[in-house]
Amino acid sequence: MIKRKKKTCKGCQKERILFGRGLCPTCYRIEMAKKARLKPPKPRSPSKGANVPPNRDRPQNRAYAPLNRMSDKRKREGSLYLEICKEMDKISPHTCFFCGKEIKGRPDHHHLSGRQENYLKEEWIVKAHGKCHRQYHDDPVESMDFFESFLLRLKKKNFQLYQRELYKLDK
Repeated sequence: MIKRKKKTCKGCQKERILFGRGLCPTCYRIEMAKKARLKPPKPRSPSKGANVPPNRDRPQNRAYAPLNRMSDKRKREGSLYLEICKEMDKISPHTCFFCGKEIKGRPDHHHLSGRQENYLKEEWIVKAHGKCHRQYHDDPVESMDFFESFLLRLKKKNFQLYQRELYKLDK
């Protein structure tokens, strides 16, 4: 696999792997969010039969429903997940799992074993600073000053996850 070169990001002026338009993933996400807020809403399509030519590719008598953005199961899990996070925020102390410092304000929640298999199990969800959480997902390991202490906390929590993280480093 070819390693990507690091270049200076136009947004934050740090040397990182660029994502698009000369920006790192974090700055690109911020830039796209700004553009989405400034963009005027799209005009609504005309109602059925109002000067719209018939589409010859599909039968005219059949109703088509748009796909759901989220399945019913995922909606139920989402509300359960929010309840679990709120309970976690009330009970346990606000300490960032990545850097180990106190969290002031609203914490982010990180899934240690991914969002697939243990999505709703409280022991696999940890709290983090928003900045540390984004840095863990977006930046290379060399730029994370908290990475060694994070590995020690991960080793105490679950040795298999610790080994998986070390395996990712070797790739």
